[in-house]
Amino acid sequence: MAEEDWQINVEETGSSRIEFEVTVPPETVEEAKQAAINELQSKVEEPGFRKGSVPPGMIENKYKPQLQHNMAQRLVPHACREVYRREELRPVADPQILDFNFDEGFYLKAEVELQPELELEESDYTGLELEDRDWTVTDEDVEEKLDALKDQASQLKPIPITRPVKEGDFVKVDLQGFDDSNQPVPGSAEEDTILEIGSESNELMNDISEGVIGANVGETCRVRVKFPEDFLDDNLAGEDVWFEVNVKEIQEQDSPELADEDFLEQMGAESVEDLKSNVRERLENMAEDNRRQTLANQVYDHLLENVSLEIPEGMLQNEKEHMLNQFENQLSSQGQTLDDYLEREDMSKDEMLDQLEPEARRRIKLTLSFQAIAKKEEIEISDEEFQEYLNDWLNDMNIQMDRDEFLEQYGGEELVSNLRHQQRDEKVLDYLIEKAEVKIEEPESEESDATPDEEE
Repeated sequence: MAEEDWQINVEETGSSRIEFEVTVPPETVEEAKQAAINELQSKVEEPGFRKGSVPPGMIENKYKPQLQHNMAQRLVPHACREVYRREELRPVADPQILDFNFDEGFYLKAEVELQPELELEESDYTGLELEDRDWTVTDEDVEEKLDALKDQASQLKPIPITRPVKEGDFVKVDLQGFDDSNQPVPGSAEEDTILEIGSESNELMNDISEGVIGANVGETCRVRVKFPEDFLDDNLAGEDVWFEVNVKEIQEQDSPELADEDFLEQMGAESVEDLKSNVRERLENMAEDNRRQTLANQVYDHLLENVSLEIPEGMLQNEKEHMLNQFENQLSSQGQTLDDYLEREDMSKDEMLDQLEPEARRRIKLTLSFQAIAKKEEIEISDEEFQEYLNDWLNDMNIQMDRDEFLEQYGGEELVSNLRHQQRDEKVLDYLIEKAEVKIEEPESEESDATPDEEE
């Protein structure tokens, strides 16, 4: 259909807000009319006619309000999309319908909020002064990680000698709590509990652990402990309890040797050198990720502080709703509901949306800043680049099904668009870091930490 057949008028009514009028061509109105008639024909019933065979003329005359309502439901979104496409507009919320009629075809008047356009100067985002540190992976880092892997693969075994419990031991015990009347406390009994002496993560178990230091296997210690006020069991919260602790076995960690074949197989390595190489590579990848995130956070802070932007209310509300939907999906994956969460937190949905507003503003501001920089610097993603990025993403997500089938089932065009924007933003971030002045902080030497007296 010829573009001149559409009568479109657009007028700015405020910051990031426009009002538009559009008259839809007769051919388009007629198509919507026929579709609406067909839909009503399948629903209405008239004496003397089978369902679905009521003449179109009767439907036009007798069901005119329903017919026009049905037509408007089809024509309003069609007209809005056409205005957005032809005028290259980016709406951030649903339009507010001001008026429409069928006096001469179909006329629509509406108002809509648009995505604000950021006009950035090159000085706004280049030449940033960023601070970094030396992320070099040392031999000591590799050895420390190897020790940690051996600890993770270690097993507990009874010590081969008879001696009292000392710090660093793992002790198997039975526990029973008693009140001041020497009556067993319900819910306080445990069997075959392992205590790591000197390393317990909470005060309660730490008190019990300290109480068995010096005891021998077969002995029973009596330890006085106080349960924390926020203890999960209301019957025990805040209570002072005597615990009888029966020491059943003293154990120690049995860590594998690096060259142990089972350990190497567990680590996916063929030799000690292969394992060290794999560990170094993983540490270097982590260091690079940390380096990039450290610099990225400073870039984000600079843009958030220095870029001025008035965010349309509709755009802000949409982002808050989007974040809430993401959170609801996360709860659902954990077998919870949003209503249960809000009840547990004694919070309404509106109150939670208010809490999400600062992060929503932050996301919008960064998104529009990166979009503006990409446009100004002509940073684009080629189809070849995106296909490689998409394949890497699917591999990282461990997607086993066919790629096209997965995309169709789990997001389609929206997912592809989000991933393309994500890749573009990563490319913009690389550009900003490349154009920044990065200062590497030198580690303080022991001499610099010394006092004048110590230096002398």
